[in-house]
Amino acid sequence: MSVATKKTKTVTMDEAFTAAYNKIPAKAMELFLEDKLTLGQANDVFKVDQTKVGISCFRVNVWTRHTKEGRVVPTFNIVASYFLQLTDSGEIVDRTI
Repeated sequence: MSVATKKTKTVTMDEAFTAAYNKIPAKAMELFLEDKLTLGQANDVFKVDQTKVGISCFRVNVWTRHTKEGRVVPTFNIVASYFLQLTDSGEIVDRTI
């Protein structure tokens, strides 16, 4: 039986320090999401929401915008949602269940 390990992404300590109090830096978030989203999802990304839920924990929702053929009004969907932790060393750890 193998044990799955979670991937981590590293940012600089200055970025990690500010992120621990505010949000995950944009570049670090971009690096994290590039491994998670399919090409089709990545092309339709409308916005990425971060909500701080702890000292260094964040709920991250990825929203897409898509207009179906024959429609005037676009559809907005959350295509991915993550619970992320930013460690003191600057690693983004995916704690999503």
